[in-house]
Amino acid sequence: MSTNVVWQTKSPVVLESFKQKKITSIIKGGKVYSFQAAMALAMKYNVIIDENAIKHDNQTILKYFLKHRANTPKADVTVKEIYPVVVGAVNKKSKNVALIHHIDQVHGGQSFGHKVFFMELFRKLLKMDLVITVSEFWKDYLGKKGVKMLKSFTILLFQKIT
Repeated sequence: MSTNVVWQTKSPVVLESFKQKKITSIIKGGKVYSFQAAMALAMKYNVIIDENAIKHDNQTILKYFLKHRANTPKADVTVKEIYPVVVGAVNKKSKNVALIHHIDQVHGGQSFGHKVFFMELFRKLLKMDLVITVSEFWKDYLGKKGVKMLKSFTILLFQKIT
């Protein structure tokens, strides 16, 4: 029996690209990492994108939170990008992995909503079974915030190649 991995992203572009098995429109940054990581996992595991985690253009962050806050799909492993980490529930029947590309806390704004977002992010990251960052910089940054079980994406790739 293959391991069931549920990937939670807010991005409709990542979902569509995953379904088509190729990048379907112009995407950059974290969405490229997410697509590539999901496709790499799909070579070995049964990976599905959780369509309930997608944030639609007409949804405010509050509506997205209300829809997603109790979303815990049946999975052996749940991989969460940053928004599903913050607004979603920690799946107690699954291993929980957070994939963090970057945390733009300084440039993200200093509004009350932004402060709550980052406070909730750090609180939820402490509950993850594993947190994967795209660089050693973010691994060290989160380590200083008390997050445990950190791995760098670049190190994981290097370990696969060597």
